[in-house]
Amino acid sequence: MTPTLLRPQPPRQLAELGRPAGVLATGAIGYLDAAEDDRRRWIAGLRSLLDGLNAPLQVLIDFVPGTGDAQPHSPALTESLPATPVRRELDLAFAQTLRDSRSTQRRDVHLVADPSAIETLERALRELGVPDVRQINWQPPAGLLFGKETPSRVEDCQGCHRTWWLERFPGVELMPGWLLRLVPDGLRLTLSWHAERLPTAWVVDYLQRQLVNMRAAQMHSAGGVGDPQIEGAAPAAEALQQRLTASQESAFHVSLYLTLCTPSAEELEAATVRVEAAGRSALCQLLPATFRQLDGRLSTLPLARDPLGRRRVLDTSALVTMFPWFDADLQEPAGLVIGASRATGQPVMIDPFDDRRYANAKAFVSQYVIPSGTRSILEHVDQLLLSRVGPEVELKDAGGGSSGAAGFSSRTRSMRRCRVGPR
Repeated sequence: MTPTLLRPQPPRQLAELGRPAGVLATGAIGYLDAAEDDRRRWIAGLRSLLDGLNAPLQVLIDFVPGTGDAQPHSPALTESLPATPVRRELDLAFAQTLRDSRSTQRRDVHLVADPSAIETLERALRELGVPDVRQINWQPPAGLLFGKETPSRVEDCQGCHRTWWLERFPGVELMPGWLLRLVPDGLRLTLSWHAERLPTAWVVDYLQRQLVNMRAAQMHSAGGVGDPQIEGAAPAAEALQQRLTASQESAFHVSLYLTLCTPSAEELEAATVRVEAAGRSALCQLLPATFRQLDGRLSTLPLARDPLGRRRVLDTSALVTMFPWFDADLQEPAGLVIGASRATGQPVMIDPFDDRRYANAKAFVSQYVIPSGTRSILEHVDQLLLSRVGPEVELKDAGGGSSGAAGFSSRTRSMRRCRVGPR
């Protein structure tokens, strides 16, 4: 037997990122709390976008938890009623406190494609109604992919990373928003899915060959015990072939990856248990990219590359259930802090002076915004409802009574619920 000598490799640059891709950053859409009409409109818009793809598309969802409970710097108070600039600093410090809380979660959605297709994708997103769509020049963080790769993780200057790929999708009927079930709270995760539209004729021919093989296997096992996977897959493949032939659906090569990032290897092992448990509870089969963790890490960076290549054939109806926008995020730059989102814990900031967005804004300000700020009038308010169908915003207290109303414009995209007052 020939002895084998194993030597640990020193940290090095694990991979070159190559040619930069076009990256689009987007705002948030409150799909989960939206009216049914809005949901149908957004899903129909995403179907149209996917059916019109002429280049591979990557969708990234970064789930970033709060950094901790550290208090940001607040200006010192020298008088009972501070001056207006000091009050504004206090309000912003309070908002930053909410953002840094461990119970919060920021969700950043990016779409990545070839630079030649990025302008077409940007127009399609604007037609879909996605807010704040903009092209960004993504730069890799310092020390990215400088480290070492082991069979079960990648270690670089950004921490320890482990990637899973989705081997089996849930067998139940899926609704948009099911991806949230794969993401436990309090973890730094990146969920990435890649989609490439396939020629219909090629997919129909491919499915025909698969059906021939499956039917041959069924005939071979006639009178005996059949393969349960073939028994379930054959009708689904035949139905998909019929829909593609009738031009009711498009077909895509789709792969889905999940990368976990932690500061240390010990925390990575503890968080791995939670991620795999979340996959089982969602009726998914998540498999680690063992011995290919570097390829998995590259697949969840905004590079429009899929070196892992764990692809499945899905139709448009299945792909739109991966709708990447879940909850609204209302943080206007000049806004006043009125509470925190129930879904993400992020601060809710509304600028009541904005006459372009809110009708009767001056009346709202003169009646409800007092010099000491908004938090004092919201001590007993339980939730704030912004409805797109009604002309009023109603502040409801814990007992169900109304604390006041203001004439906000119906331009508000969807109903947003937020927690206000003490958490």
